[in-house]
Amino acid sequence: MGSCLDNLRINIEEENRWNNMLLGAKNASYRACLHYEYHRRPELKQPETFIFTKKRIDIAGAHYTLKSGINGLIKTGDINSGIIINDYFEIQDLKVILEHFISWAKDKNVSYVRINPWLPAKIDEKKTSYFEEFSNLFQETGFECINNGRNTYWIDLTSNEDQLLNQMRRKTRYDVRKGMKSGIKINEIQHADENIISKFWDFYNILGNKKFFNTLSESRFKNELRILLNSGFASLFVAEYNNEIINISMASRKGIASYMYGAINPDLTSSINCPPPGHFVQWSMIKTMKNYGLKIYDLGFCPENIPAKEHPEFNIWHFKYGFGGKFVQFMPNYGKIIKPVRGKIFHYLRKEFD
Repeated sequence: MGSCLDNLRINIEEENRWNNMLLGAKNASYRACLHYEYHRRPELKQPETFIFTKKRIDIAGAHYTLKSGINGLIKTGDINSGIIINDYFEIQDLKVILEHFISWAKDKNVSYVRINPWLPAKIDEKKTSYFEEFSNLFQETGFECINNGRNTYWIDLTSNEDQLLNQMRRKTRYDVRKGMKSGIKINEIQHADENIISKFWDFYNILGNKKFFNTLSESRFKNELRILLNSGFASLFVAEYNNEIINISMASRKGIASYMYGAINPDLTSSINCPPPGHFVQWSMIKTMKNYGLKIYDLGFCPENIPAKEHPEFNIWHFKYGFGGKFVQFMPNYGKIIKPVRGKIFHYLRKEFD
């Protein structure tokens, strides 16, 4: 049986309608926030946002983006922030959405299209109920898997605080409780405080240079923070000890709560009596999101389930692992050639283009 869906292109002035659909979705995330998608990368062409309706009910949505390379000779169409679906969505609706996206891409003279669904494929090694159906429909519509999905840990916020503490690794639980007794004070900030944002950038930049991991540019880092704070999708958590800021972290606070960025004061080592704040800050964010009534806290990405000591990201990976969340594997990224020649060129050389 086919699916009868209507589609409607909306703009940023219709944010309330988008948010009503987004925040009731199975995969509601800051990634799909209208302001975040439209303004975090000003150098890219503005997305086009579509809501799909069935019997006048909004059941799904997606942001389509257009990108050009090699002086405009090859264009790609992307859904980077997920296909947003709610409880009214049925599997046959996906085919209609994919066909709409392909038609849109052809109208834009696109050579190659890509989709990141941002839906879990496995949770604790158990396949989600829709994974195989989604995968089959992608293949039937001419898409193929081009990259593995990312991995993360999810904490079930419907558990009580004792359960959340008990599921932690012993050392993590010890560090959290030590932080509780330490005198560290944590303030949640829900607006774009420029002084805090600048200090956060300083911590983050120094940490990135010290640990040799890739960081965002200063303008992009600060822009992303302002967008999410001003749109009400995120909070900053500022940890102080003896009236000195020792750590700043950021987490989204709508839909699936997500840990995004965190950085310690590089001068902390000179404060001999200051305890390490990281575990206590993370615990404070988890409790705050639980108190907001959210059901899932995403600890951010990880390479695999069990931390490997030889991995260059072992320290942060092991830190997240210690909270005892469920290991989640997202669905792969999918691609489809639209133009036989240029699309094939992009498909085989896409890493160079990106």
